[in-house]
Amino acid sequence: MATSDMVVSACCRHCHEVDGVTVDSGVYARWHNREGLVQELFPKLDAGEREILMGDRNGWYVCGRCWDEVMGGDDDEG
Repeated sequence: MATSDMVVSACCRHCHEVDGVTVDSGVYARWHNREGLVQELFPKLDAGEREILMGDRNGWYVCGRCWDEVMGGDDDEG
C-alpha cells in the first residue's frame, strides 16, 4: 500500500487559529486507528506538533500560544 504526505490541522478552541503539520498518511492511519502511541509513531514531531494530531483526532485543541492562558499557566511559578 503506497502512502504519501498529508497535512493534518486543528483549530485552537481559544484563538481560532488553525495549525497544521505534515505527516505520512499511512502512519497517520495507523495512529488514528489506535495502533500505537503518537510519540512512538511520530518520534520526529515535537510536542506541539503531536498536540495538533491529537486535537484533530479528539476534536479539542489549544495551541501553544494560548496554552498558559487557557490551562492556568505553570504550577511551578511563584
